[in-house]
Order: sequence, then structure tokens, then C-alpha cells
Amino acid sequence: RDNQSLVIAGLLKDNVKNSVKQIPLLGDIPILGTLFRSASYQADLTELVVVVTPRLVRATEAPPKLPTDNYRPPSERELFREGKLEGETR
Repeated sequence: RDNQSLVIAGLLKDNVKNSVKQIPLLGDIPILGTLFRSASYQADLTELVVVVTPRLVRATEAPPKLPTDNYRPPSERELFREGKLEGETR
């Protein structure tokens, strides 16, 4: 229907990022290392939606004039003897 929006497509992007920061050497100690490091997680969800709104266009009463409306292919005489690429206009 005219001017009624509809969704025709969608795209989801899920991005998960984790990182571990630690103090060099101290973060690698088996039990005490947890005191010298931290972990962080970040999740991003992105959604792209394509929405279309149709608009009905009414035709005009008369189509506009085109430059080729009066074009006529050249006759053999006009093409070969006179070198014209189009015939005389009507």
C-alpha cells in the first residue's frame, strides 16, 4: 500500500571481545597470579534493518518531448552518398 513501511531485510552482527591484562611475570604465578591480572569481556550486538516505504507515482497527462522523437533513419542515398546519419525530419 502507498506510504506504508515494511521491513524487507535485516543483518545481525555479534562481536565478543575478551582481554586479559596482567603485570609481567607476577601475573604468571600459578595461584598468586590472579591477584596481579584482570580479565574483561565486551559484547557488541549490531543490527541493520532495511525499511522500504513505497510511494505511488501518477503519470502525467502527456509524456515530455524527447530529442529523438523526430528521428528518422537515413535512406541509403542519404547515408552512403551524402554521409548523413539521420534522415530529414518529418
